[in-house]
Amino acid sequence: MVERSKRFDGMIRRWIPSSATLSYNPLFKLVGYGSDVFWNLIFKEFRQLPPNHLRVRVGVGNQMFRNQHLCLRSGTNYWLNAFADQICRFDSNIVEIGCGYGRKAYHLLNYELQGQRFSGTYHGVDIDEELLAFARKKFPAPQYSFQLTPHKSQTYGTTAASDGVQCRIEREDDSQDFLFSTSLVTHLLEPELLNYITQSHRVLRPGGFTQMNFFCMDFLRDKKILGSRWTFAHRIGRAHVESQQYPEAAVAYNQEDMIAFYRNAGFNEVQILTDPNGKMAQSFVRARK
Repeated sequence: MVERSKRFDGMIRRWIPSSATLSYNPLFKLVGYGSDVFWNLIFKEFRQLPPNHLRVRVGVGNQMFRNQHLCLRSGTNYWLNAFADQICRFDSNIVEIGCGYGRKAYHLLNYELQGQRFSGTYHGVDIDEELLAFARKKFPAPQYSFQLTPHKSQTYGTTAASDGVQCRIEREDDSQDFLFSTSLVTHLLEPELLNYITQSHRVLRPGGFTQMNFFCMDFLRDKKILGSRWTFAHRIGRAHVESQQYPEAAVAYNQEDMIAFYRNAGFNEVQILTDPNGKMAQSFVRARK
């Protein structure tokens, strides 16, 4: 059964290399709106979420319609780990690259325990104006702010490549405590990745942390994960890509290259964190300035 599921998943991914591309389809949007009407009538907590096509665009695995629970709990374990590892605090200045509609920021906004709340600042950067428009309505300024990156991606609604366009994060040098992304590097080719790593080093204060998850080719080979959902059979520079038609749909990098990218940008400490059980396909690169 598991093997049949993997083969089916791989076949679907060849037809639709990224669910983000599907989220722009008018028919898919219409079906999603209909599904949301039904579930919103039953669960009032779902009503605060963006429409289905925006949830899918940010990432819901293969759960294309019944995915609200994933969005509501997606940041819980992330922040528990970040605070426990002391790579950020409740008063930290935080930047998220690839923030989408604010799925991770949602947990910062709603956290409260014995009168303690998130008192720092949050700045989100994303490529999609529709996602940012929802976030700007959801989160109060100036504590929460959002920025549109000039980068381009066929996967995320633009037909042209970035062609050397650089993004400058709208934060002062040495001013931020923590910069992170989730499922961003998995969609970045080398020029955009290097741009964001350089910007991360610029805006972080000395001692500040950055953490980004990515597909690590060494880990995928070691755990024998390649060959079902992902193959990463094509190369563009140092990036391994799943689809030549939509190269940003899924991107992987070698561990040695990823460490070199961060060290060349000036980071002092760089480590790759992986799931020893192989259940989590994506690894983390964590670096300290």
